[in-house]
Amino acid sequence: MRPTLADGDWVLALAHPRRLAVGDVVVCDLPESRGFRIVKRITAIDPSDGSLWLLGDDPAAGSVDSRSFGSVIPASVFARLVLRYRPLPPTLIR
Repeated sequence: MRPTLADGDWVLALAHPRRLAVGDVVVCDLPESRGFRIVKRITAIDPSDGSLWLLGDDPAAGSVDSRSFGSVIPASVFARLVLRYRPLPPTLIR
């Protein structure tokens, strides 16, 4: 999910969100591997059935997303990210 998220970032997520929108970054199960969770951005919502199209922010990175597994149902979303922050490096903490 670079550049949005980087190694070492901390996030706060809202579990079982009631509303999802295009642009939200969500946590869901990888469809082929139940129990393996992924973080992706919602890029489209199908008005007819509410299914979600999820993409990584850096397509050149070879992201596993809806281009490989298709759309997902909203019930597969565990959380919506609401805050990201980068903690101070240990060398700056006294």
